[in-house]
Amino acid sequence: MKRIIAIDFDGTLIRNEPAKKAHIEWFKIMAGALEDNSIKEYSKIKDYFPKVYEVMSRYTGLDQKKDKELLRKFARNIFQMSLIGMANKLKNKILVREFADYLRSLKEKYTIALITTSPEDSVKPILELIKCEDIFDLIYKSSLTKEPDKKELLVEFVKDKGKPVCYIGNEGGDMIACKKLKIPSILVIWDKSADEKTKNMADYIANSVEDVKKAIKKIP
Repeated sequence: MKRIIAIDFDGTLIRNEPAKKAHIEWFKIMAGALEDNSIKEYSKIKDYFPKVYEVMSRYTGLDQKKDKELLRKFARNIFQMSLIGMANKLKNKILVREFADYLRSLKEKYTIALITTSPEDSVKPILELIKCEDIFDLIYKSSLTKEPDKKELLVEFVKDKGKPVCYIGNEGGDMIACKKLKIPSILVIWDKSADEKTKNMADYIANSVEDVKKAIKKIP
């Protein structure tokens, strides 16, 4: 059986610009729906999900505690619509093509898995948009009813398929999850989004696809 190499999606295979723009657009949409421009400022908050529940509760009248899962599902549906829309607008600019080609070259030796907290219904359309449906043998996605949680997804993946050789991602959440699960991590920084704290958590740092190749060769 082939060993597994697992990767993230936004900021790794594709640039994170569509996700960043969709995040801002979500709050703009809800600001318009509620006729409250102050909601736009919530997009700048690091821990933004409490504000998502607050906004959705204001709009729907549903209870933040009792109806939390339903509010989350509604909110993530709006976000994934924006994410697909932004990806479509930027479709000729978002693929990290050299990385996609490298992953294809690994398929003979490895099983390639995509493990992403991008909302579940957005992944397939974007993969089709960038013509990368052929790359992945396994895809684990984030349910619309759950908050994005990379550790939870990785735990599920390891339980089903075993530990991958490594996980290639671009965020602190990726590195934290890998550390807790003792999965070798490769932090890609070609989108320049990682801070020093995130870099210090990574087992390997890759500024280019060539750096990823070197890191994988070092992993037992």
